[in-house]
Amino acid sequence: GQLSSCVDWIGATITVYTDSVDATIVRSRLDDLHQMANEILQTNVVTVKKLRTFTGKAQSIASLLYTWRPFVHMLYAGIMSDENSGAPLNCRWVKQVHVPVAWIIAFLRGTRGDLVRHMSVDGYMRRGTKVVITTDASVYGIGAILEINGCIAAWLSDTFSSCDCHVLGLSDTLSSVDQQLLEAFAVLVSLREWSRHWSSIRSVLSVQGDNMATLSMVCKMQPKGRLGIVARELAIDIG
Repeated sequence: GQLSSCVDWIGATITVYTDSVDATIVRSRLDDLHQMANEILQTNVVTVKKLRTFTGKAQSIASLLYTWRPFVHMLYAGIMSDENSGAPLNCRWVKQVHVPVAWIIAFLRGTRGDLVRHMSVDGYMRRGTKVVITTDASVYGIGAILEINGCIAAWLSDTFSSCDCHVLGLSDTLSSVDQQLLEAFAVLVSLREWSRHWSSIRSVLSVQGDNMATLSMVCKMQPKGRLGIVARELAIDIG
């Protein structure tokens, strides 16, 4: 048991101030993960045991940095992949996890010292500019409205290009099967288009829509199925 304004918790040190709380991941843990990531990419196969260890360390950090979750999700997919992939016994091909491992390396390369997540009372009390983005989508296109402090400030509408379909893995003939992915794409486009209203100022950002899978992806960053590619792009923007 610990009783103090600064305590060590699972994977992080929690420090309480008058108007904020800091959760700190010490540099040694980050260096350990960075080294293991580099080791994984130096070969074409990785043992399942090592991949599980790496994933566990990454998941520990993702519990604080939720924008890591879509990438950690890909690591779990690599661990649970088909045993008949042709890889040696109890191993996985590195190409199966190359994207999340490379992304984690890129993230850690930019860190200096400990990694700190700062949580303020203002954030907890939802103080700041009220930004509401309402989106919708269909097989014909996407649309969205931007509200700032209760006033409509902008709107957008667009269709899907051949490049959009290629990157998202959509067929040329869109159908209701693609609806969830199209709804998620509408959120990504809207947040990116109007990022200047929420990314660099103290704001309370809300996303409204009628698709539960998309709203869950935005809140929890734990995508299911084909939503993963949109969640990863969204995580990079928010991060």
